[in-house]
Amino acid sequence: MLRPEPELRRVFAARLSLRHYLLRRHGVSLNGGVIVMDHGIMSQSFTETFSLPKTARNIVRIYKALGVDLGIAYDVPVRLYLGGEAPVDPAVKGALAKGVRELSRVAVEVGARRLREMVETGREVGFLGLAPVVQGLFKDDVELSAEHSISIMAEVSEEFVVAIGTGGRALSWQDVELIRHAVDAVERYAKRHGVRAKIHLLGWSSPERLDLDIVKRIYSADSLTPRRRAVEGKAYVVYNGKLKLVNAKELASYSCNCPACRDPALRSYVLDPSGARRNDVRMVHNVHVLQKYLADIVRRPQTLI
Repeated sequence: MLRPEPELRRVFAARLSLRHYLLRRHGVSLNGGVIVMDHGIMSQSFTETFSLPKTARNIVRIYKALGVDLGIAYDVPVRLYLGGEAPVDPAVKGALAKGVRELSRVAVEVGARRLREMVETGREVGFLGLAPVVQGLFKDDVELSAEHSISIMAEVSEEFVVAIGTGGRALSWQDVELIRHAVDAVERYAKRHGVRAKIHLLGWSSPERLDLDIVKRIYSADSLTPRRRAVEGKAYVVYNGKLKLVNAKELASYSCNCPACRDPALRSYVLDPSGARRNDVRMVHNVHVLQKYLADIVRRPQTLI
């Protein structure tokens, strides 16, 4: 996950696609990759970057102008509000004052209205890469969010990605159950509408807490978690088949063959919790360890009881 707001400002102002800009400016070709873009949670940052108010329609126009393959729909990240990790969306401030039950339901309704508006705008400008987000703090709201998301997207596409919000923090067992319910609901409504919905986890943390049945049904996840842990000075390691998160300065010795750890100079960055450049290198290590860990548990034979 990159957060290059100044770069995005220049790309958008130049009316270039991200692929064209990266090739011209940095000599980097992404022809074989998929570019995923989120709208972010800060309306002020969005407006400063693109000189446009943050609206459902403007977000789609920016996705189209930047040539991204997949754009996250304008959701209301209710799980982030519980821990005070994000500014509250003005569209749900009134509901928040009435309690989490009201907040959860209103967030789902607002998200559905915005998705409908984004789909309509996508038709107008020729962008069909929207990924709706399933939110909700209770199972019935998660169910409703999944139903709205699938039914709206099924009108314009036979295959698409559906994102599930996780809050970006260490998952509680209640969080795990909501994720499981969301995955089940997305698959059920996709089957009902005769479409294929691939599942993406937003801000996925605590991957070891999701059982193999859920992991096998997930198509992709973003790198917010390994980046956040890297900034905290922490590194993922696998001991005896189990994933552990360790303070980098406490790692006396460990075995890793990731692109960062293969280079002695970069390996020293992984172990040094200071400096932005070191955070970036440690993120490479964290992403590699998570990818390998997930691949290993998916291949691991299940034990029959």
